Amino acid sequence: MKSIFEYTNFREFLADFFEESKKTNPLFSHRHLASRLGLSTPNLIWLVIKGKRNLTDDVRQRLTKFLRLTKRKALYFETMVDFLQAKTHEEKDRHFSRIMEMRRPFGANVIDERHYEYYSNWYNPVIRELVTSPDFKENFRELGMRVSPPISEAQARNSVELLLKLRMVRKSGGRYAQTHAVVTTGPEVKSLAVINYHRHMSSLAASSFDRCKGDDRNITSVTLSMTADNLKKLVKEANDFRAKVVSLMEPCRKDAKVFQVNVQIFSVSREPSKKRFNRGRKRT
Repeated sequence: MKSIFEYTNFREFLADFFEESKKTNPLFSHRHLASRLGLSTPNLIWLVIKGKRNLTDDVRQRLTKFLRLTKRKALYFETMVDFLQAKTHEEKDRHFSRIMEMRRPFGANVIDERHYEYYSNWYNPVIRELVTSPDFKENFRELGMRVSPPISEAQARNSVELLLKLRMVRKSGGRYAQTHAVVTTGPEVKSLAVINYHRHMSSLAASSFDRCKGDDRNITSVTLSMTADNLKKLVKEANDFRAKVVSLMEPCRKDAKVFQVNVQIFSVSREPSKKRFNRGRKRT
């Protein structure tokens, strides 16, 4: 079984532990584990592994003792639980940052960290476009100034280094070119990173009214009601539009600017409460 520090999902860690225990002891079962933990629900850990139940603080402490985790490993396990069971994005972000910090000294695979960093810094996709410009001559201060709003020379340099590490760009001689490398990671990390990215981009969209000339922005909106079926149709239209936008992409030229295209669809109302709705009905 791989090191606990190679996991970011505690449910996967528990699933692997259970499978390894079964190999060592064929009589090992979820009922047996529940008994050893003193749990009244015989399939509780199975429900936790499947994501149907969360770990309470009490069961979490019993598990760390049963697993005989060292103090550092127990803290890491608890941080994974906090990360996956966090209710807000801010909480998830804080716990994942702690996970990255704790796993680094143990030489765990850092691809999650790089993927997270790529999307968490909003300017990395912008740099990926600008760095391929034929007039880029390793001047990172100028590169940072070309980003809007500008970033520092160090940020621009670090961004290019990250893109090279992820093989999202390659360098040949003094020129850079994009590759088609795709960085993959666990869904819980990827979703967190992408949420960070979209939060930054939404903030930039709001500031574009003061930062961008009228010719460099086009922001419109409409508020409407629709059924679930029509929402599916609208999402498909948005996805088709995105595909058409991607088809317009071409290598960065001297006369080209980098644009961010956001298509946002989200609910601004809630379904009526059934309890409140039923309370107003007359019984027959």
